[in-house]
Amino acid sequence: MDDRQAAQPASGLTDDELAIHPTVYAMDALKDRVAVVSGAAGGIGRAIAWLFDSVWAARGRLDLLINSAGGQFPQPAIDFSIKGWNAVIDTNLNGTWYMMQAAAQRWRERKQPGSIVNIVVVTTHGVYGIAHSIAARSGVIGLSRAVAVEWAPLNIRVNCVAPGLIETKGWDVYTAETRAAYPRSNPMMRVGSPWDIAEACVYLAGTSGNFITGETLTVDGGGQLWGETWTTAKPDYFAPGR
Repeated sequence: MDDRQAAQPASGLTDDELAIHPTVYAMDALKDRVAVVSGAAGGIGRAIAWLFDSVWAARGRLDLLINSAGGQFPQPAIDFSIKGWNAVIDTNLNGTWYMMQAAAQRWRERKQPGSIVNIVVVTTHGVYGIAHSIAARSGVIGLSRAVAVEWAPLNIRVNCVAPGLIETKGWDVYTAETRAAYPRSNPMMRVGSPWDIAEACVYLAGTSGNFITGETLTVDGGGQLWGETWTTAKPDYFAPGR
């Protein structure tokens, strides 16, 4: 095992492991702040929820909204069905928007500041085999930039976090061969942990990000600068030396 492999963060953390996982943040960094995390049942959303553990219904207020819910399936774009395309667009784009708008309307009514972080994907180059998700998440990034300006007078900040290859249970939809290639798709030669994304969200959503809005923070080990990611088998046409 080389140093890169040894430094690779643990994935698939249990609840007990998450509860004691070290963090760069002080335990009271978000004291008295109330957050809603969509998609918190597993993976990235579950890790984020360990750093925000209250909901509006319980506290009667909301300070932070983290939109982590979403999903897609690997398939060549040319074979997408209308139903499959709409399902991904509706979940990843429309679902995110409905959450954003509902929170912003309440903040406006109460004259209360707010912060939104949307979990997207790296769109600076294609993630091949999930074109529907790229389309939806690109829409979320553009939407976030637009409303970051519109909602600035309301003291509402809107940002995005774009994870690279983060090992979660969601990887089960991809083949073992595909997953085995992921660590070599970035110059750090490893995959990330949901905790990496959780701490990025805290940075943007909390007071550390008070002067940041309309931005996308990419957390991908330099992957957007390095190569390509295929969620389906890489076609022979693109094989080296062809």
